[in-house]
Amino acid sequence: MNRKNSNKMKLYNKINIVALSVLILVGIFISLAGFSAITQITYQFYQEDMAREVETAVGRMASAHKVLRENRLDQVESYVDRVQTDVIDELGNHRYRETGRLMIVRADGAVMRHERLVPGQQIDGKMILGLVEKKQGSIEFDYEGEKRFFHFKTYPEWSWVVFLSITSEEILAARTRFLNRVGFILAVTVLFGGMVIMIMVKRMTDPVRQLADAAADVSRGKWDTPLPEPRGSDEIALLTGAFSQMASSLARMYGDLEANLEEIADSRNALEESEKKYRAMFENTGTGIFLSEADMTLSVVNAGFEQISGYSREEIEGKMKWLDFIAPEDHDRMIAYHKARR
Repeated sequence: MNRKNSNKMKLYNKINIVALSVLILVGIFISLAGFSAITQITYQFYQEDMAREVETAVGRMASAHKVLRENRLDQVESYVDRVQTDVIDELGNHRYRETGRLMIVRADGAVMRHERLVPGQQIDGKMILGLVEKKQGSIEFDYEGEKRFFHFKTYPEWSWVVFLSITSEEILAARTRFLNRVGFILAVTVLFGGMVIMIMVKRMTDPVRQLADAAADVSRGKWDTPLPEPRGSDEIALLTGAFSQMASSLARMYGDLEANLEEIADSRNALEESEKKYRAMFENTGTGIFLSEADMTLSVVNAGFEQISGYSREEIEGKMKWLDFIAPEDHDRMIAYHKARR
């Protein structure tokens, strides 16, 4: 690219750099702001999803207890134990995602269902025992050597508390996958936005560059330089229209000036021809002729006057007065004539 084209691209590049920088900064800001928001959204999603799973388990308990109550067997311990065992066996097959664990604990801390503990064994963990006293909720804490996210709910009819937990690592892995997808979408958006900006900037700067080229051509006298067609009614269109009018006015003024110069040249040629003709007449008339100034100094004499006076032009012109060629006794009379003539 030569220097001229490089200068043309300066405005285009500057606008592109500024616009793309703003776009990238906005993208970075959205990414930083979205990181925390997406983390919260991911935890909220798992909390709501786990709440539905726990609600389903509690609903299964409520259905089984309803059957006992309708058959008036809810006070018969053997039937209640049998139904509870069936419910625990059914829930024992429950699987939630990759690291999900379902745990059922009685209000007194005895385990009803646990992957590692046998039924009736006392739960180990102060945090779990503390949650048993609450009705429902969600919490994240270290349990059995790993950080887990819990959601729990109490079924008061049996004094059972249903815990569903998942490792925080799995939640964060899901967040990372979501962030990767969002990042890809954001990158594509920035790329597409950058392309749109470059196209729009090119549409904006092309008329300006064309005007700059036209101005350079007009300055060199190329009045017929084509100008960009005004598009729309924005400032660039107004500038293009104004420049077009200015170029037309300059072309007319230059044409008038050329015509005047031609007239002046014709007049000067005619004057030179006339001067040559009258000088020839002045020199070759055969009579002594001179031109004098107001102070009677001879400014121009012809060859005839040289012959009559006996002096050369160099001796006469600008040095002698016509009074020098008049007899002294006629000086006063000739001076009077001279003053009266002027």
